[in-house]
Parts: sequence; structure tokens; C-alpha cells
Amino acid sequence: MKFKKNNQISDKNFLRLTGIKHTTFNKMLEILKIEELKKRFRRGRTNKLSLENRILIDFLQN
Repeated sequence: MKFKKNNQISDKNFLRLTGIKHTTFNKMLEILKIEELKKRFRRGRTNKLSLENRILIDFLQN
């Protein structure tokens, strides 16, 4: 399930699907974007998935 699709669902359904609220998800996203910018200059393969989708995958796997 992609983030764009999840961003359009209600808060109640998002909570049911992921276990966290939209506001918590957005705060986590802000923090991780800052860390991602710090990590950008390291070597390695670039990610094909967006940060939002990677976070959702982690929540949906657990």
C-alpha cells in the first residue's frame, strides 16, 4: 500500500492499518527526513522507495 493512498484515508482507518496516528507518522517523517539528509553524502545504493513508503512497510510487516 503506497503512502499516497494512505494519506487519503481517514485517521481512524490509518490508525487501524498502521497502529499509529497521522500526526505521529508525520512527526516521525520529519525527524527521519533530517537524518536522511545527513546520511545522503555516504556511499551506497540509493533507495527506490520514498521515505514514507519505507516507514509504512516497516509498520505493516510487524
